[in-house]
Amino acid sequence: MKKILLLAILALPIYLNSAVKVGNIDQFNSYINQERVTVVKFYADWCSPCKQLNPFYTGLENKYGSNANFLTVNIEKATNIKNKYNASRIPFIMVFKSGKVIGRMLGLKNINSQLESLIKQHSQA
Repeated sequence: MKKILLLAILALPIYLNSAVKVGNIDQFNSYINQERVTVVKFYADWCSPCKQLNPFYTGLENKYGSNANFLTVNIEKATNIKNKYNASRIPFIMVFKSGKVIGRMLGLKNINSQLESLIKQHSQA
């Protein structure tokens, strides 16, 4: 029983979604202005492609979370952030480092290889 419990506990990080849900511009700016890479996923609850992206995004969080920030922005709740970054079409990913945009990706096509490569290139990973 103890072995099973220990294995279950060790497996937890694989399934945890630790992305910070950002709702206001001040909180958003505090992350994107850091020296570490900050990956931002713009989404809406009703968006099917956004839901399809979730397992991949969570996997990246688990793999690179010690070297990068991962944020999510619901465009229906954080309209000021959506408008500032023109994130009306979703899923939309932006990657920042030291306040500068280092990458933008719209939709699901090729996002897997592009996003992971960008994170590796600009972080300590």
